[in-house]
This record gives sequence, C-alpha cells and structure tokens, in this order.
Amino acid sequence: GNVFTYEDVVQNKKMTKADGIMSAEGILDNPALFLPRLGSNDDDDTAKSTNITIADPSPLGNNTQGSNKSEDVKLKRKLLKKLRDIQTIEDKIQSSGDTSINNEQKVKLSTKAELTKELELIVAKEQGGATESEVESPEKREMTARTKQISLRKLYNGANDKLSLANEYLSLAKMYPTMIRTVVFHVRRMCKDLLNQYQLMEECVASKSIDQVESVVAKCIKYRADPGSFMFDTQMAAREKEA
Repeated sequence: GNVFTYEDVVQNKKMTKADGIMSAEGILDNPALFLPRLGSNDDDDTAKSTNITIADPSPLGNNTQGSNKSEDVKLKRKLLKKLRDIQTIEDKIQSSGDTSINNEQKVKLSTKAELTKELELIVAKEQGGATESEVESPEKREMTARTKQISLRKLYNGANDKLSLANEYLSLAKMYPTMIRTVVFHVRRMCKDLLNQYQLMEECVASKSIDQVESVVAKCIKYRADPGSFMFDTQMAAREKEA
C-alpha cells in the first residue's frame, strides 16, 4: 500500500526485504512508476546513450516489420472495428441484460472468437512472419518475437507526459482489444488533471469507442499546445459543482 513514487518502491523494498514491490493505485495514475529501475534520467548524456530493449511492434516509434503490407493493415483495422462493435454489444448486455440485444447483434457476438484468432494471426505476422500454425503454438510464437532498441531518454520523455502515455496505452488497446470501460478508466486516471482542466472528463467517461477516447486526448493536446483555443465553460462548471 501507499506505493505512489519510485522512492516509495525503493523504501518499501529496503524496509521489508521483499523480492519485489507491487503498486495498485499509484501505477494507475502513473504507469511509468517503475521506469527509474532501468536507469536515471539525471545525466543527459547517459540517458541519451543508454538503450533499452522493448517489444517490436510497439506503439513507441515506427515499426518497420510486416505492418507495411497494405492488405494486412486494412484487414487489421476492419477486425479491430468489428471487435469494438462486439465490445459495445457486450457492454449493453452487462448493463441491460441478454434480452436487450437483437438477433443481428447475437450473430456478431458469435464471431468474436474467430475475429480474435484472425487478429492474432496478423499481429504474429507483424512480429516476425509467423504462420497460422505458429499462432496456435505459444512456444513457436515466442521464438518469433522481435525486439527493438529505444533510448532511455525517449522513454523518460514519454513517461513525463501523461498525454503521451495515454496515446501509447490507446495504441496498445487497439492492438490488443479490451473492454471500452477499461480503456476509459485507465485514460481517465492517467489524464485526470488535464481532463478536469479542459472540462473533458465528462466526454471521456461517456466515450463508447477507442476512437472517441483518442479524440478527447487529441483535444487535450490541442488545448495544451494552444491555450487560447480553449474556452472555459462557466455553465458546465456550475453543473459539475452542483453534481
């Protein structure tokens, strides 16, 4: 408990002699909480010259393997859209029950496993030209996993920018679809201060797709870059205060 900074991690580990430290609430607000374990950002030259190995493909930087095939890219987008539609249906069932969806929506739900498998195949191909049989075999898929190098400084630059972290998370959510309420929850926690500052919290919470959440984050980026483009809504502020 109460692990909110990396200093908390170090002190807890020292005090408890534990093999590892976990964070619950703290890492929701700061997904990069454990980044300092890879090295310090105090020395500019060291941070620039120190490279860290990460997975490839990754939302950090450009991926030059596999994903440049236009047909796979188009198919991946279509699959992700279909899976987002299915997620919307599942959310509706959870909130209103099984009887709240029609036959067409039931048919869409039945295709989830097939669509997910097809998406996994494309992702595996991006990671190193895997075949369908390799997708079905975790051991073989692990053998084809690719990595790339990124400077520690670049990691810190992203970690110090909550909007950058949010966009990185959204990219991962598109690659590995999850429930939209989970996506909204994590972006809301990461960008809480900026969402409140620009009166976008309500819009973020109401988002029904990753694209809508991305649009909210994009507005934050725009307002931060050009403060004059943001107009404070006094009526909205009054409604929020009353609520």
